[in-house]
Amino acid sequence: MSFDVIFFDPQLERAINKKRLYELMVADESSNQNVSREKTRINFLRSQKGLATPLPGMEKLRVLFKDMKNQKIWAAYEALCKGYNVKPLEDVGSRISPTCSYVTNNHPLLILRPAKEEDHPTVPWLVIYHDLVTNDEADAISQLALPKLESSSEMITYGDEVIGFQIRKSAWLNDNEKVVKRVDDRIAAIMGSILDTAQDLQVSNYGLGGFHTPYHDFVLDDDETGPPEESSSRSSAKATFLFYLSDVEAGGRTVFPVAGVKQIPKKGSALFWFNTLPDGQNNLGTIHGDCPVLYGNKWIANKWIY
Repeated sequence: MSFDVIFFDPQLERAINKKRLYELMVADESSNQNVSREKTRINFLRSQKGLATPLPGMEKLRVLFKDMKNQKIWAAYEALCKGYNVKPLEDVGSRISPTCSYVTNNHPLLILRPAKEEDHPTVPWLVIYHDLVTNDEADAISQLALPKLESSSEMITYGDEVIGFQIRKSAWLNDNEKVVKRVDDRIAAIMGSILDTAQDLQVSNYGLGGFHTPYHDFVLDDDETGPPEESSSRSSAKATFLFYLSDVEAGGRTVFPVAGVKQIPKKGSALFWFNTLPDGQNNLGTIHGDCPVLYGNKWIANKWIY
């Protein structure tokens, strides 16, 4: 159908995007390199929580990302939001089966309540922490943020160009609030370090139809506007903790279009990833977006570590 529409209107952007999406989904399987597991395996340094070696295809991704409106990123974002499986846009390493473990780090806060860690050695390297925040804590954080919520700018700019859109409200909470301090201490116990370089907790609410098109938590080399989330810092966030403070009845996924990864919000769980590589370069696999909320209400919280 999209091909027929393009025949009559070659400039119709949505039809062009659909066509490119179909091309992505039927990409030639022979392009996958048949390399041994040892050569393609990504070596993750548990002590650093980072990547041990440069990623294949990363240079291609840098070129791809220079145009933030690249249709491949948008097509993958749209497909993931619809629930389709999408291949990574470039060869950025092999997929390894996730591992699960209880993490204590011999820390008093985690001895009796270990962190439930689900380790996904994808690109980007993602960790899901289950039940990291209790239901009472999630509700308390949402209620504290509620009277402070302010609408975020609907347009996302890159220089003078509009590159995306968002519909949501957000507020900032510091650790003077006991429940925020409790969550911060838990993060520090998991990370094995204090959070002196972390921002305050940003709480966001996505109502019906709320969404955020693909964005990033790092600063491009030639980007003078700073990180996307109204940060006053000009440096890239080294790592991101994303907490789900509510379930979502329909829609509202967090998706990584470059990596072809989608995550359904689950109240109390959290995502963790590194935005930069060990050599300091931006990890473009962390480009992510929030799918439209189709039914219900979505609450999340972000903690950026610098």
